Amino acid sequence: MFQAEKYDTLASYYKILVVSDVHSDFESIDKLIRHMSHNNNHRGEFFDMVFVLGDIANLPNLPCEYSEDQMKQAIDELQLALVTLLNLGPVYFIPGNHDSLEAFTDFRPKSDLIKSVHNRIIKIDENLTIMGFGGSSDTVWCDENGEEHVYWGGYPYSEDVDVTFASNSMLENLKYHASERVLLLTHQGPANSAKTVVTKFQSNSFDLENSEKLPLYTGSVAIQNLTEEISRHNQLLGLLHGHTHCMYGIDSIHANGNEIPVMNPGALKNQRYAAPI
Repeated sequence: MFQAEKYDTLASYYKILVVSDVHSDFESIDKLIRHMSHNNNHRGEFFDMVFVLGDIANLPNLPCEYSEDQMKQAIDELQLALVTLLNLGPVYFIPGNHDSLEAFTDFRPKSDLIKSVHNRIIKIDENLTIMGFGGSSDTVWCDENGEEHVYWGGYPYSEDVDVTFASNSMLENLKYHASERVLLLTHQGPANSAKTVVTKFQSNSFDLENSEKLPLYTGSVAIQNLTEEISRHNQLLGLLHGHTHCMYGIDSIHANGNEIPVMNPGALKNQRYAAPI
């Protein structure tokens, strides 16, 4: 059964559907479309926008671990997923750490209604500008001596400094969007959010045998800093992220004296999504 995070404060001018972390479970997309049609909550209307927050495919994190055929398959899966989601509205997406490198660089969607937001700023209209940054750095855990160890490797970044460097060009363009109402879309969440600290594994998780390594820290200090930098110059309406499947829900973080909503819709492969009340 599908379960939704319901929100009423983010970009209230629009009906926005938020999904993340398909991990090649494309039946979950078909089920979501049937679920929306069956409930008829929107009387047959499209959402104004569908935000897809990464990990559509399910490649290993390290490029050396997959073949050229797997890379092509991941791009084909990404194209199929995004075109299918057009049944629910225009699609804005960012790649995740399990998507192909091409999704970060020269990906060409099959429809003009599909737009990549990775490392970009897109002004929707006078009421909304969206900024996006995909991928992730490492997820870590700390041993009894406080020493950090990598639990999941990041991709295409390993350290936060790589995220900071890669996002600099987007920040340089931020001056052209001063005082706009911004939603930030990221795959990895900010380090200072409760939604990026894993304190328990799901009962069906392959990670259960490693529960002694909890908590896991899946958030990024660089994403946290990005949030703070955007809020210096803009009205930051909120941050939407995926990546941390089991810590879905709504939280808030503080940036420059403002309380910023943070929402993790959970994994669509686990039949979770976010939609307006």
